[in-house]
Parts: sequence; structure tokens; C-alpha cells
Amino acid sequence: MNKKLLIIVVIIIAVSVGGYYYSNNTDKTIKDSGVVTNDETTGWATYINKEYNFSFKYPLDSIVKENPDRKTIVSIINNTEFFTMKIYYEKTDYNSFDEYSNNTIKEFENYVSKQNLNSSATYSFEKKNINKNDVLFHKRNFHGLIGHIYNMSVWLGNGDILKFSGESEHIVLDQIYNSFTR
Repeated sequence: MNKKLLIIVVIIIAVSVGGYYYSNNTDKTIKDSGVVTNDETTGWATYINKEYNFSFKYPLDSIVKENPDRKTIVSIINNTEFFTMKIYYEKTDYNSFDEYSNNTIKEFENYVSKQNLNSSATYSFEKKNINKNDVLFHKRNFHGLIGHIYNMSVWLGNGDILKFSGESEHIVLDQIYNSFTR
């Protein structure tokens, strides 16, 4: 009987210590709903661009360069998480997000077909709304030819697009893309 009681006490102590450790070592954010959730971007820096009126979060150990070339607004390199990302502006003749995204998908599929890359290319497109912004995600992999590309295009209206281009499909890029606001 004493052995069973000792095992129960040890289990209760282990669960209590584990619960205390977990609750004190987990980042938490209280959302409007009152539900406590984890926020993977807690403690990250925020990049703010006043010219194009947007912001996003990024890991503190990243190297951020504004206007590294004529086309790029900002580039981010992270040697810890092993990703790179560039953001640039593009003016198009499209009148709506749907027209832009549908034509972008059709143009890419035509490119893959003309280049004879059907067997070596996998890709996907996804239309989403992030923080009240229409976005088009474009993931592609040219197996062994070019590598992984993970893009997000943000419709600004009037044919204006902000393009985020990452060189790998990486969870950190998802977190950066999902922290985008304007």
C-alpha cells in the first residue's frame, strides 16, 4: 500500500512541476476573444515602411537592408534560420485582385508547360486574406533545378502589388508573412 501511495505522490509532483514549468516558459498573447494562444513572433523586431505603408515582424538575429538595389524595398537574411527574403513593389495593369491572381496563375502554368518543366516542377497557389489584405501565396519547387521559392503578393489596389519573395519554404517565412499589416 505504501508503494502505491509513493507512486501517486511522485506522479502528482511531476505533473505539478511540469505544468508550472510549461506555464512560466511559454509566450502567450491574449486575443480579443479572451483565449490565450502562443505567438511565435513574440520578441521579434518590427519593420515599418512609411513610403508603402506596411509593416511585418522578423527575427531579431536577421540582417535587414533597405533599398539594396533599385527594385528591392527591403531584404532580410537570417543565417540562424537559413532563409532570405526580398520585398519589392510592382505596378501592374490589373484592375482587381482576382484578375491579377488568375492571370498570374495562368502565366506561371504556361511558363512551366513551355519550358517543359511539368515533370520536375511542383507548385501551388492559395488566395488568402491576411489582416484585411488580399494576398496570393505561390509555392514552387523545381526539383534540383532552381530550388524552393515561396512568394506572397499583396494587392494594394489600383494595380499596385507588394511582392514578398523567400528562397525557401520555411516556417519563419510563414510567420513573417502572417504578421504583415498595412
